[in-house]
Amino acid sequence: MRILWLHPVDGAVSQCGSIEAGNIFQAKGHSYTSEALLGGNKDDAARFDGGDFATIYLAPKDYHRIHMPITGTLSKMTYVPGELFSVNPLTAQNVPGLFARNERVVAIFETESDSLAMVSLLERL
Repeated sequence: MRILWLHPVDGAVSQCGSIEAGNIFQAKGHSYTSEALLGGNKDDAARFDGGDFATIYLAPKDYHRIHMPITGTLSKMTYVPGELFSVNPLTAQNVPGLFARNERVVAIFETESDSLAMVSLLERL
């Protein structure tokens, strides 16, 4: 099977890989669960187990608009309260579960071929 990655934002891919047993790799031995990232919803997380993920870091200089790389319909949007840690690469290496701890919005889309989730983290500037 061939996977095509389309880059929906002006940023750098810091991590990518498979979601294995509900776990997503963060950095240097840190991981978090897809259930935690998606706001604690087991059913949403189960839909993505065995799928793929990409973490894209947007530096302050980057264009901060996210574009939908494929046709899809927004089926669910969830606000998840949390911390406001910086999400720069150094912090990602040193704060366990950073992306599942920060305040974020989870958007789930249905596409022609599958479902996808886009998680947008908020951070203190």
